Amino acid sequence: MEIFSRAFRCPLCGYVPEELTLSHFSFNSPTGACPTCHGLGSLLNFTEESTIDPEKTIEEGCVMPWTPDSYYYFVLQGACKHHKIPTKILYKDLTDRQKNIILNGSEERLSLSTPQMQKAWNAKYPGIIPYLNRVYHDPDTSESLHDKIDPFVVSSTCSTCQGYRVGEAARNSFIGKKHIGQVAELSVEQSIDFFEQLHLGKEESKIAGNVLKNIRDRLRFLK
Repeated sequence: MEIFSRAFRCPLCGYVPEELTLSHFSFNSPTGACPTCHGLGSLLNFTEESTIDPEKTIEEGCVMPWTPDSYYYFVLQGACKHHKIPTKILYKDLTDRQKNIILNGSEERLSLSTPQMQKAWNAKYPGIIPYLNRVYHDPDTSESLHDKIDPFVVSSTCSTCQGYRVGEAARNSFIGKKHIGQVAELSVEQSIDFFEQLHLGKEESKIAGNVLKNIRDRLRFLK
């Protein structure tokens, strides 16, 4: 059963698209690019695997981007003391809850101190991953710090656009049950089959008939 609606929105999920323009279908355009990855399709971030040596303890320096004598290592040790996380057993043997606190931080304000500062202060422990992601993408981060943490960054597919690079409007506009990102990832042979089997209605053919003919001709030429 097909559902039709006079309203310019999806009758199933309620999604309301913007008034579409050509720019919405280009990841090179600020209008069409995925707002999360800015049209790259991937993100540079830090992960547990890229930052943690599971065969070391916290005291031995399992957090690879931080040296055991660094400021944030003392902050980490303060968080471990507060949350009763052992610092002398291997990281891989910690519980999931303990690992999550180390990686993602906690909302509680902790009493922290370092050997360089005689007086303790209250602050939140930010977590390894949020801290590194924030610092890495901060334009004000010093070049020396950026170079220090750069070896631990990894590229991953953007979770918002799933690597298709375009924004929500383009990903919700379909032809032949595919959006522009899905069509773009087809091979030449698959594209030929897709457009040969694509049948438009009478009104649609008036609008897109010549465009569709040009696409088919160019694909055959490429083959």
